[in-house]
Amino acid sequence: MIAGVTAGLLLLPAVLLYGHTHQGDLTQAANQAAQDRITPYAAPSFTAQTMSGKSVQLAQYRGEPVVVSFFAAWCQPCIKDAPAVAKLAADYRGRVQVLSVARASSRDGAERFIHDNGITWPVLWDGSDALTYDFRIFGQPAAFVIDQQGRVVDAQIGAVPQRFHETLDRLLAG
Repeated sequence: MIAGVTAGLLLLPAVLLYGHTHQGDLTQAANQAAQDRITPYAAPSFTAQTMSGKSVQLAQYRGEPVVVSFFAAWCQPCIKDAPAVAKLAADYRGRVQVLSVARASSRDGAERFIHDNGITWPVLWDGSDALTYDFRIFGQPAAFVIDQQGRVVDAQIGAVPQRFHETLDRLLAG
């Protein structure tokens, strides 16, 4: 029994160290595996309020692709991801609706994040984490591509990937 406990105590730091030093590789592998086998599924239907109080329903964007991107104001990876989301929004302006979701943040923090990152598209306030739960995410950044029929066709836990451009181009090409 002592040998088993000792082995476990020695193995735990090794597993934690491996996970810490290979976190990017593990996340990339998990995201690629998910993309390789993603089957389109119905996006959660929602009605939410923008930071300015306007009501938004996902259904109002039926017929056009939508990107839903989750962030938290204090999240360093979200800050690093903001330019990629802004580029995506600019590249597809008028053809794809981008919605950002502020979660796990104070309203003041979310407003600062919006201002500091030049966000000009709608930002939904998820103060109760209802959207976070609906999309079944456990952290941020996270993003979803929803097709014209309201189905999630691509998703990423972590920074918005370049492949979102490929997915959107495919959707827009018909």
